[in-house]
Amino acid sequence: MARRTPILTLERRNPLPVGYYWQDVFEDQSQAFGEWLRKNRGAVVVRETEGENPAWVKFEVREPVPWEGPGLPTVAGRDTHRRDTVPGARNQGGMGREIKRLAWFGAFGVASYFGLDLVLKHRREIRKVEAPKEAEG
Repeated sequence: MARRTPILTLERRNPLPVGYYWQDVFEDQSQAFGEWLRKNRGAVVVRETEGENPAWVKFEVREPVPWEGPGLPTVAGRDTHRRDTVPGARNQGGMGREIKRLAWFGAFGVASYFGLDLVLKHRREIRKVEAPKEAEG
């Protein structure tokens, strides 16, 4: 199955229409976001949270409410999860797999460099040894 990159749509309408949304909430924004949730209790329900700084928060708006930030929320679906919204997170290991790949590539590059350097040094040494023999002949 082909990997798809999710289309992320920011909701710019205010008040927020009924629907599902997600928002990254950083530590310095958490108090204001919490106040917004408390003020709109009943109309807004948190459906899923994950992580810290930023915390990924998926919420459902059951009736239109004024949006007070931070930023703009991203439109989500009922079945949207964080792994659907972060590029590369679908793969088990995500970034870890990429780091391992880069480490192997780097190790191969270093080994190739030193291997080639040894071969060239060896060839120079052979030439030094052969050069006096040719001079004698």
